[in-house]
Amino acid sequence: MNEWIRAATISPKGDEKTILRNEVFPNLVKSLISKGVQIKSLIDVGADAGFVTELIRQNKSGNVLDTTAIDVNSHQSNILSASYGEVFFDGWADWHNKFPEKKSDLIISSHNLYYFNNPKQIVEQMGEHLNPEGRICLILENFDTGKLKMLQSVGVLHPDDVVVPNNDVVIINSRKFVEQLSEAFDVDEYYDIPITVSFNNFEEALSRCKEFFAGRSIPEQQIKSLLQSDLTQEPDGTYKWRRDSVLIMLKKRKYNPQSK
Repeated sequence: MNEWIRAATISPKGDEKTILRNEVFPNLVKSLISKGVQIKSLIDVGADAGFVTELIRQNKSGNVLDTTAIDVNSHQSNILSASYGEVFFDGWADWHNKFPEKKSDLIISSHNLYYFNNPKQIVEQMGEHLNPEGRICLILENFDTGKLKMLQSVGVLHPDDVVVPNNDVVIINSRKFVEQLSEAFDVDEYYDIPITVSFNNFEEALSRCKEFFAGRSIPEQQIKSLLQSDLTQEPDGTYKWRRDSVLIMLKKRKYNPQSK
């Protein structure tokens, strides 16, 4: 079932935004070009700084004629307007209902599916906006590292969980989530993005970690023990914590009536 998982080819250098800019998205663009995908239109859900469009232009995959940023914070508008033809402050649902016929070669959703009660439905809606050879690129937290690994260790999360409500967001088990999507999509890419979070000292790491467990009856000593086994102390006395992400690239599956 997990034959689409492959080893990471990305090294943890810098924060996640830097790694996405310098390694992940350049590799993504090259992969799409090698598959013959001409990226002439792009939809970026929860767009960050507009650098994805610039990377596509730099890699000469064709002129990006139609670029759209959706669900954008107002303070980003000036930055994004230079890279995107259209910038929408509305959320995905409003945009999807307003422009049902809009199609794109690439739809990117980086760390924002957690804010939807039904992320599977959102990805299926994204599929409705894909051109025939288009791709969806999702970036999610890795379920087996960082705080999600710790929540499994104390029994709050379980390996077979798919989508779990967590206060105002949901937690997504990326492996199980992709299996849920397999009826509608083929998996083109699935790989780990190794991310390292740095702390000046153990107390800073503990303070941050206790925030994850707020409202749960987990003894502090148990949290300390989990952290001690998960953190790596550097020669300079700082601590590093692996909190990886996962990149998933999906292609809409063509309907085959004989498969029913």
